[in-house]
Amino acid sequence: MAKSKIIKGYFFKTQKQSQSTDELMSPEELLRLLNYIGNLNLQERRHITDSGERTIILPEDRDRVAGVEIPDYPGYVSGMLLAKRDVNLPMTGIDDGEILNLRPVDLGGGNLMEVTYFMVHKATGILLFLNNRAAGTHVSLAQNLSSFLGNATKPGFKVMSGNAYTEYIFLANILNMNRLERVEDLLAVKSMEFRFVGDPMQIRNLAPGQTNQDIFNIMDIADYFDAFNIAITLKPTRGEQLRRNRILDFFNRTEPIMLSNEKSRFTVSGKGQGSGMEMIDLLNDRFLFTTTIRYEGEFVPAVDVFNAMQVNFEERLTAMIESPIE
Repeated sequence: MAKSKIIKGYFFKTQKQSQSTDELMSPEELLRLLNYIGNLNLQERRHITDSGERTIILPEDRDRVAGVEIPDYPGYVSGMLLAKRDVNLPMTGIDDGEILNLRPVDLGGGNLMEVTYFMVHKATGILLFLNNRAAGTHVSLAQNLSSFLGNATKPGFKVMSGNAYTEYIFLANILNMNRLERVEDLLAVKSMEFRFVGDPMQIRNLAPGQTNQDIFNIMDIADYFDAFNIAITLKPTRGEQLRRNRILDFFNRTEPIMLSNEKSRFTVSGKGQGSGMEMIDLLNDRFLFTTTIRYEGEFVPAVDVFNAMQVNFEERLTAMIESPIE
């Protein structure tokens, strides 16, 4: 049986940075930049940094790059961020902690490429990026986009920010203002992970009333072993779900203490309103909306991933448009 794999993605708004002022990039400017990149040949698109060589692949490359599958969706532009591998073996990569097999993408010379995906909504310019640490983060994509910028003396894509040429493109996190409401919106809560790093005695007085003794027992075990790190994962019995009201009560009581140590963790996973599962990081979730793509099989099915990205976009778009950014 094929192992199920999960790719987590984040939504961003695109910012322009210059010596004058920082501004949000308009949807039209972002689309013109992507069109500029798409008209360059593959060698001109190479972006080389200390962390490696990366290339942006767009729908117009389907007929000239082997292994590229980028479908068209009305109102969206989809693409891939590829990172060159230094070695051809083993044929595996890291996908948010998972090991997955890679499908080769041929850019000539027999080079294999790590792959991840992004999608832009044309009307709003909101961008969805899927994590694959082997291919690069959203910071890598921003650096790649920035490498195509030009100014009065440097050739490239020219766009103003204030009264100066844009020097850098930054992908701004869409802030999460309603983390607890997102837990309430889950159709079913399938797991909760509570990881406390610190003195277990600090948690005792914050335990929920009816479960005090159970929490104390756990703390007593930690005290007995002189432990500093307590990790608890809760999952429901088959066919059931966790009680979200008790999760939120426990979180509200423990949050002040847990925030004192950045290694503490409190996450809730469950079935979202749309397709797939959603993981909500209640302590550190700086993002208003995330998406989770689940797939099974030997290779990442690119078309299926893009299809799921488009569905998630449609489900979250209305609420994201006026959301603040970080």
